[in-house]
Amino acid sequence: MGSSRMTIPSNVRFAVWDCHGKKCWMCNEPLRLLHSQTDHVVPTSLRNQPEALSSVIKTLGLPISFDIDGFANLLPSCAPCNRRKSDQTFEATPQIRLILSKLDAKASWVERTAAKVKQDVSTDRVLKAIFSALENGKMSMADIEKFLIDVIRTPDQLGVPDDVLILSDGFWRKRDTIVAEGFCRCERNHCIGTDTKVFCYFHYGLSQWVINSGLYAACYDELVNCSRCNCLHKRGHIGFSGTCGNPYANQKTRSD
Repeated sequence: MGSSRMTIPSNVRFAVWDCHGKKCWMCNEPLRLLHSQTDHVVPTSLRNQPEALSSVIKTLGLPISFDIDGFANLLPSCAPCNRRKSDQTFEATPQIRLILSKLDAKASWVERTAAKVKQDVSTDRVLKAIFSALENGKMSMADIEKFLIDVIRTPDQLGVPDDVLILSDGFWRKRDTIVAEGFCRCERNHCIGTDTKVFCYFHYGLSQWVINSGLYAACYDELVNCSRCNCLHKRGHIGFSGTCGNPYANQKTRSD
């Protein structure tokens, strides 16, 4: 069964909503964070039915290690769709298999986002207050968006230090934490979701593989047919040991 927003930690709910397009995965309608629920594609009612869960995992072609509470099973949903779905288990249609495949490919990105938000909220009193206000319905995402637009347009009026970068996702980064920067290295002349190439900043908290890729997050997580192993996986994992079927011999330099 899909889980309501009250049973999912705020950082996880935000990450699932943000990384999966801010829309309901079933009706495809845009969602505000305040109204977003976090749905388990494979219902949690199967937790106490190991044989049934094993059968569903096998039918859907999922790995034996599939975690029903993992990020590869969570998608944002509106309340009406979540109620209609309830404990329904989907048939193994090509569409459902594709959805689960994309979920698996994005799981690490969503997990990183959730961890980053949790870290920021725990160390920043302002963010803690914002998330509390969201949970209690005292503030909407529209309020936050207006604030962020004002900050980005007039950071000097809000006392933002000169050595701080305000990124497009709303996060602030000190210049000395940036270890690499430049335009996205994907082969197209524009990045996913934009009509231009995205200028990217990579901070020391990211893995060296991600930094070395030089890819915008959305381009990194795009599912592509790998030119090395001819399998479908994330663009950023081409040649990646453990994901790509033909990994680079030298993982640090991404070369053979």
